[in-house]
Amino acid sequence: QIKTHNGPNPNLGPETARNMSVGTVITPTFMPKSMPLAMTFDYYKIKIIDGISSLDAQTILRNCYEVEALSDYCQYIERREDGLIMGIDQSLRNMGEIDTSGMDFTFSLGFPLFQNIRGTLGFQGNVLLEVKEWSPDDLAAADDDTPESDLITDYTGEIEPMGSSNPKFRFVGSISIGDVNWQLDNRIRYIHSMSIFQVDAAPYTD
Repeated sequence: QIKTHNGPNPNLGPETARNMSVGTVITPTFMPKSMPLAMTFDYYKIKIIDGISSLDAQTILRNCYEVEALSDYCQYIERREDGLIMGIDQSLRNMGEIDTSGMDFTFSLGFPLFQNIRGTLGFQGNVLLEVKEWSPDDLAAADDDTPESDLITDYTGEIEPMGSSNPKFRFVGSISIGDVNWQLDNRIRYIHSMSIFQVDAAPYTD
């Protein structure tokens, strides 16, 4: 078994981000005061530059041995004098650019039941539009006639090699009943199925 090192990197540069979001809150006035209704919708777009991440050992080995333009990855492989691999450095490094966008939405409706007991229906959801990553390594390893779209890794609906999950849709629905002295809550959560990145297998869930 090959040992791996995960941790800080003294040569790590800063990670910067540009965020844009727009949203609205809807509270209809036609609803009776005993049944307050509120809805929110938000769109967000996040661009991370010089994103901090780490590579898995298999990618480091592949870059070292199979991609001539990325042979500098061999410096992250520790060897004995006889050439046997002793360990792989998976410490954090600046990996490139990550673009993420999606929509969040919520719904809340209160309603009376009897006497002082009230109920509330709630819904919170997220639609993931994209999670795309671009790395200078991909540009260095690509042929001159490689389309730009082929240099972008799309993780939407995928489980990334380092374990991050990106379902296209997820939501939490809830109903609560109670008064000032007690409350009963029930929740249900749904996470859309995902595939493991670059693995041909049945979809997995988070």
